Amino acid sequence: GGPAFTHMTVLQTENYPDGGYYYEDMTQDGSILIINCAYPGGRRNGASMEEYAVKSIEHLTMYEAEDLSVEKNSGYSETLGHPVYILTYTTSENDHTFHWKIFMTEADGYTYLYAFDVWREVYADMEDVIDDVFGRLFFLEM
Repeated sequence: GGPAFTHMTVLQTENYPDGGYYYEDMTQDGSILIINCAYPGGRRNGASMEEYAVKSIEHLTMYEAEDLSVEKNSGYSETLGHPVYILTYTTSENDHTFHWKIFMTEADGYTYLYAFDVWREVYADMEDVIDDVFGRLFFLEM
């Protein structure tokens, strides 16, 4: 199939000297924010994946994560060739609730996050689309 989302607005594009990057796009109606980022580093000092996930999502939101779930996904892990964790949580801002669903992996000294921040009102309709996008992610060597 074609792209999952069309008519996207680019909000931020950053490439860093350390090889990291941060790209942020939003649907035109503002209901879905998509973040694709990587930064050097990974878990240290025997931190659990849950502890590391909390630290990693600080890169994505200034709001406290509520109801955080961190689950290893064997299908995505097998496809990608690296352990993949799916993080889900909610954030609240004023009277709005946002559902986050994040594909997280570590490879070659970097942490990679592909995140969807979705309005509560549209999340149920988008979850299958998000899972389909996650199923198509791969590393491209350049």
